[in-house]
Amino acid sequence: MALTKIFIKNAKHSGKAVGDKHSDGGGLYLHIKAQGKYWRMAYRLHGQQKKLYKLATVSLFHFKLLFVSRSRHQLWFKQ
Repeated sequence: MALTKIFIKNAKHSGKAVGDKHSDGGGLYLHIKAQGKYWRMAYRLHGQQKKLYKLATVSLFHFKLLFVSRSRHQLWFKQ
């Protein structure tokens, strides 16, 4: 299930050291840490799970970044 703009705006860090992960589908997820919110992507290469860090940082422009992060995610998997 895709994350909504309202959820992204209101999501808070729970206090866990590793942060919180909220899936947007297809390997794209929102990682919430004490330092901020980040879009990241998980994928598999040769059977091993990998991560792309900081596709975009969620800030005042979180609505635009939701679209940009999803677009980058789609471009990555089309290659």
